[in-house]
Amino acid sequence: MNHRFKKLLRYTAVAVPGLFILILLIPLPRPLFDTPRSTVLLDREDGLMGARIAADEQWRFPPESHIPDKYKSCVIRFEDKRFYYHPGVDLPAVLRSLYINIRAGEVLSGASTISMQVIRLAHPERPRTVPVKALEAMQALKLELLNSKEDILLYYASNAPYGGNTVGLSAAAWRYWNRNSEELSWAESALLAVLPNAPSLMHPGKNRDLLIEKRNNLLKSLASRGELDDLSLSLALEEPLPEKPLPLPSMAPHLLQRVILEKGEGLLQKSTLDRSLQATVQKEVMRHSRSLSYRGIYNAAVLVADLESGDVLAYAGNSPDDGSSIHGHSVDIITASRSTGSLLKPILFALSLQDGLILPDQMIKDTPVSFGTYSPENFHHSFDGAVPASNALIRSLNVPFVYLLQDYNYHRFHSELKAMGLSLPQPADHYGLALILGGAESSLWELTALFAGLGRRVKNPDDKAPFFDLRYDPDNEPVHRELDSPDAASLWFTFEAMKNLVRPEASWEYFQNSRDVAWKTGTSMGGRDAWAIGVTPRYAVGVWVGNADGEGRPGINGLKAAAPLLFDLIRQLPFDPSNDQDWFNRSLDGMQLEKICTVSGYKAGPNCPFEERLIPIKGVSTVTCPYHTLIHLDKEGVYRVDSRTSSVRDMTHLNWFVLPPVQEYYYRRIHNNYIPLPPFKGNVEQGRGISFIYPPSDAAVVKIPRLFDGEMGEVVFEAALRDNQSLLYWHLDGNYIGYTRFNHQMGIQSEPGTHRVSIVDEKGNSAERLFEFSE
Repeated sequence: MNHRFKKLLRYTAVAVPGLFILILLIPLPRPLFDTPRSTVLLDREDGLMGARIAADEQWRFPPESHIPDKYKSCVIRFEDKRFYYHPGVDLPAVLRSLYINIRAGEVLSGASTISMQVIRLAHPERPRTVPVKALEAMQALKLELLNSKEDILLYYASNAPYGGNTVGLSAAAWRYWNRNSEELSWAESALLAVLPNAPSLMHPGKNRDLLIEKRNNLLKSLASRGELDDLSLSLALEEPLPEKPLPLPSMAPHLLQRVILEKGEGLLQKSTLDRSLQATVQKEVMRHSRSLSYRGIYNAAVLVADLESGDVLAYAGNSPDDGSSIHGHSVDIITASRSTGSLLKPILFALSLQDGLILPDQMIKDTPVSFGTYSPENFHHSFDGAVPASNALIRSLNVPFVYLLQDYNYHRFHSELKAMGLSLPQPADHYGLALILGGAESSLWELTALFAGLGRRVKNPDDKAPFFDLRYDPDNEPVHRELDSPDAASLWFTFEAMKNLVRPEASWEYFQNSRDVAWKTGTSMGGRDAWAIGVTPRYAVGVWVGNADGEGRPGINGLKAAAPLLFDLIRQLPFDPSNDQDWFNRSLDGMQLEKICTVSGYKAGPNCPFEERLIPIKGVSTVTCPYHTLIHLDKEGVYRVDSRTSSVRDMTHLNWFVLPPVQEYYYRRIHNNYIPLPPFKGNVEQGRGISFIYPPSDAAVVKIPRLFDGEMGEVVFEAALRDNQSLLYWHLDGNYIGYTRFNHQMGIQSEPGTHRVSIVDEKGNSAERLFEFSE
């Protein structure tokens, strides 16, 4: 071995470790790419639902997690044929490039490997000089030491430019073909492999012949290596180039916005959304919103969830923007707190059944009432006197449920609602009895979750933890809440009542032969919020309609504004008759047969007509019917008698249904078959103790005063009552207008014409006047 060779070996022995140490010392940025990313929302099958452009106005999706085989073959063949065989720098390619460039006297060929290009992409601000090129080579060697070849390919595919403001493989696939990168053809994959080589020159909008030539040359090269057969090559060569970039899908913009607010920007968020169902919901929201806009109602929101899992299948946070930019279409109504209206009545109904406070068809009071300054009224400003509890729920009567909440205790109800998942930020005393009529605030998200929990309890009676939050992120495990109430038996009776709510006329024709739905509407004070929530054994569907800015509309209510959208959606929900339940199964656990009065709905007493019915088991402890009593009539059956006025052998004994006086007054007006108690023989006190002072007689003409601004003023009517401690209830043309105590004066305002004013006290005594309002 000669002296020169030994010297070379000594230099090599020193240089190689030195080079290795130098490579280790050369820094790489951490993270390698610190560029802003687009926020991307996927459906449950990884389809793109929407994306938000990155902060630097680039469509740069979050880093790739997988490289499709076709694209991998194309990019390696075009950019770096020996990618898997070099350590980051391809020395033969470098030597070949030097030879070509020196011979030509100009730069005609480069020798950048994919690893070197990754380094260059990480430092776009660096100048293109020889020293920089040498530095990139050293960093590429270090990159290879610290990463696998697959990781380096992922770096490249995630950050390569693809023309305009499109960066990265996934963004390019969606921008140019509206498809996932896994679904790209050979021609499309080849185009994306050649495009980063000169993205500004090769933009798909220009220089199309040169771009096609580069793509086709790559395809032919792949075919020559046996990666494409002749037919595949022929078809690929015929594929046209894409036109201008396509708009990205925007199928769930409000959920995308929610992801950014809750989790930050630049994330790839897989969701639980069902793409087909989301499209259906969006279409129906748009259609109904257009119709509602003519009534000054501009916003609507819909949430559809899988009943068992709580997975959100469709999320329409608001109506599509109508272009006006003034109706708050960007607001996500699903998360907004709004007045609950009557939506909480089914929960109170179920809890009262479970508690043994009422039976399903038990009559409850529906008469005018006042709690201090709070005087609840029914939607139609009328009263039934007494009404079966299930019918009060079906008709969503307000007053009976205020009475019921008073009996149940609103503090207790407030606590139960919070345990089931409603936030209710204020203490119970803040809401008071108005809690049951929309005094509380909640969101469509919370309320749909609550009703889904009720459905799960009915469907799975043994589930002790049916209540949990809905989820849009499949990686989030729901936090279950273990509750014993409402129990499955009480909820089954509740759902049976909800199933019988009168559906909106526009949708009824579609439901003549369809599956059943437990549903409830709600309307907030002033027509600001219209709700409708429906539950089937498979789905929970929540609908809100109104104006995002809180502006109310006269006449807006859940039945007319929200329910038609609810039923149009339920009609289109997937349903498999072979697997899906038509309705919730009834579990006899928690139920018991009992003799029930067929008139009052109470447990039957000794004087009641009855039949055996299933009731919640705690209903056994309720009182027996207080309204049926045994009375004694004279021989002719005209007067009531007792032993003082008639002998026993001359008496007729009958079971009679008798309501308390005020309940009877209102009940008789709508139940012609109700027969009041006959008077006692010789009683001359009937109907005494109540009279009008003004107007003094029937058919009186009453002059309407004019105020200073020209508006019509009030006329003060006055009545006298013997029992001045009693409340006096006033009605105009059959509609309840208020009550008085002690000083029985009532201001009345109405249009000119003939009217009737009626008064009734707490004992059922009544009087009325027919009068004419005249200007």
